[in-house]
Amino acid sequence: MKISLKLFAAVLLAGGIALGVPAQEAGKKEITGTVKANKLNVRVKPGQNFTSVGSLKRGENVTIIQSQGSWYEIAAPKDVSVWVAADAVADGKITKTTELRGGPGVEHQSYMQANPGQEVKVLESNRKLWVKIAPPNNATAWVSKAYIDVPRADYARISGNQDATAVSSDKQATPKQNTKAPVSSLPYVAGTAKNVTVSGVLQPVGAGAVVTHALCKSFTDLSAQCYLLGKKADLKKYEGKEVSVRGTQHHVRGWSVPVIEVESVMVK
Repeated sequence: MKISLKLFAAVLLAGGIALGVPAQEAGKKEITGTVKANKLNVRVKPGQNFTSVGSLKRGENVTIIQSQGSWYEIAAPKDVSVWVAADAVADGKITKTTELRGGPGVEHQSYMQANPGQEVKVLESNRKLWVKIAPPNNATAWVSKAYIDVPRADYARISGNQDATAVSSDKQATPKQNTKAPVSSLPYVAGTAKNVTVSGVLQPVGAGAVVTHALCKSFTDLSAQCYLLGKKADLKKYEGKEVSVRGTQHHVRGWSVPVIEVESVMVK
């Protein structure tokens, strides 16, 4: 199997779907795992708080790329959710450097940046600002290792696995209890944290978003100037109101809008 040199030129971003690295290196046998949960979430990055972009059923097979902690990076299933800004796609190609996201909005985490000329297959284009595309052929995503059965002979061949006896077909790992990751586990850009007070109209974001609320510019301009996480404040009771929020602002890798961990909210 020949692999384009372009595949080796690109670099994997931190977790999530990424282009540029083939599912398995040329000449190596693919490593296949089998789902052993009734429903297994597929995520953009290795962590419970990261966006779920699809799911797998018991008995389905996955192609494993590597191991990282308690997660496997896998070849992305064909039905995972991938969205791109509508103004960055024309005639089946990316026209400018843009983010590929897990949902139709900047509140959804970015898999990666796509570069001009990348061919994409548009699946849905009935939204004004966003289009849904098929995942690129060599896209990857992440699943919990605890719910993937791997033959003993193959386990040691997975990059990142240290203990070849930890998981096998005849000795299955017991999944740990899921716990919600702390707010700080979002991919914040180091050195960007600062205390801020920002005013605007507080609105909820769409279902399945990483963040829960946005602070919009005004009642007539609903573009988000920042996203909000209710660290110590119940944001839901302020929805649709003009408020002033105080908290710690962070820039997030791959996001164009900052996130504020809200300490307090005051109605204006």
